[in-house]
Amino acid sequence: MRRREFVKGFFFAGVSLPSLSSFYVLKKQRKIRAFLIGDEIRAGYQDFVKKELFAQADITWPEETIINTHDMSDKLDIWLGDTSFDVIHINSGLHDLKIDQISGQNVVPLTQYIKNLGAIIKKIHQLQPNASIVWATTTPVLDERSDREGQAFRYRNADVLSYNEAALMTMGRLGVGLNDVYKLIMESGGPYLLENDGITFREAGNMHLAQWVSYSIKLFAGI
Repeated sequence: MRRREFVKGFFFAGVSLPSLSSFYVLKKQRKIRAFLIGDEIRAGYQDFVKKELFAQADITWPEETIINTHDMSDKLDIWLGDTSFDVIHINSGLHDLKIDQISGQNVVPLTQYIKNLGAIIKKIHQLQPNASIVWATTTPVLDERSDREGQAFRYRNADVLSYNEAALMTMGRLGVGLNDVYKLIMESGGPYLLENDGITFREAGNMHLAQWVSYSIKLFAGI
């Protein structure tokens, strides 16, 4: 079954979903296995996802959070080389788009970010040919809070929008499922869910994120 549509902030662009019969067999045999890759945003919601899906899925993640898409690509062999996963959920963008205060440039330019996304998806398909991949958009930032004196980097929400647009187009072209957490967060309180740093989330925000990540895992695993 191939679908191209939005469902509650989730986008399917030519993604092949399991058949209903395979859903039944999968549930009869074992819990599904899902792997979470991401930065400190993932670290904020991961425990809530594990708790939400404890009866249905084994949720794991790397000990470390990623630095940016360069860093992720370098570590995929280590993370995904030994265990087969049903769903791999990814978020990466904040540390690509952040601006070096000295150079005034994004750490990973947008054109390179797009290339990195394509390379990451290609590599995951090679390492995990049977896994469904879900890409989560980068979450919003508050410019005035993130641009603090003495900080090496600052963030602009305009860059978040640009990098997300590029990710949406790239993942859509590659047939990767999308979890548009940016859109969902903005519709659920936006700035009020962010910590004082204007980047990470308060508990309520992490719980919102965990609900949507859990939903996307269930959706793509068929549970």
